Amino acid sequence: MVAAPNQQVEALTKYIYKQRFNVAASRAKAQMWLLYSIGPKELHPDCMRKKLLDHFLNYKPNQIDAPDFDKCESKFEKEIATLIHKKGYAIELQYKALSSANYRIDIVIKGNNNRLAMECDGPHHEEPKQIQDDISRQRLLERCG
Repeated sequence: MVAAPNQQVEALTKYIYKQRFNVAASRAKAQMWLLYSIGPKELHPDCMRKKLLDHFLNYKPNQIDAPDFDKCESKFEKEIATLIHKKGYAIELQYKALSSANYRIDIVIKGNNNRLAMECDGPHHEEPKQIQDDISRQRLLERCG
């Protein structure tokens, strides 16, 4: 985003520019850097350059509400959930996975369009009956997406 400060800069307000900026900004995977040569005060209020620059200069990460850690069924589960939450991830505890079955997932990490299920199992999950139940549940949950 480079423009000479002593020249008039065209305002990029048309739909095509919104699409281009959206594509450019949404392709970043881990981080995005913005180099610029003029400030937001020198740009038209509706210009996509100004909007992107304002976003960068005024960025505040999303505030994520703390989950109810009392829902955790073990100290280990609570420790893991706390660590994940402190890293800035939105989580849901004891997520009811299927309405037709009585399955709950210990921790669900929620992303923009994805969810990651996490189970915090202890030594009692080494019993043959429990292992078979866990395998059946895993298959059912995978079939349901």
